[in-house]
Amino acid sequence: MFIKIKDKADLLLKLKENKDKEIVLHYNCSSCDDEQVTHSLEFDERMIKTLTEENCLYVMFPCTECGYSERFIFISHIQGIEIDD
Repeated sequence: MFIKIKDKADLLLKLKENKDKEIVLHYNCSSCDDEQVTHSLEFDERMIKTLTEENCLYVMFPCTECGYSERFIFISHIQGIEIDD
C-alpha cells in the first residue's frame, strides 16, 4: 500500500505506526529530481531518531537516472512510503 507523505510529522507518525516492518521509500534524487525507489528497509528506533533529529537518513544509493550517489535522503525529498499489509 502506497502512502503519500505530507510533511515531517506525517512521515514520522507513519514510520512509528509501522516500526520494524519492511518499508519502501519513494524519494526524489537531490541531483536530478528523478523519482527513486529504495529496496525494502526495516525502520527501527535508530532510523526514526535520525530522521527526527537530523531530517535525513544516511544511505548510499546510486540514482538510476543520473548515477549520482545519494548519501542522504532528506525528509523534503520523500514523496511517500510503501508498506506491506
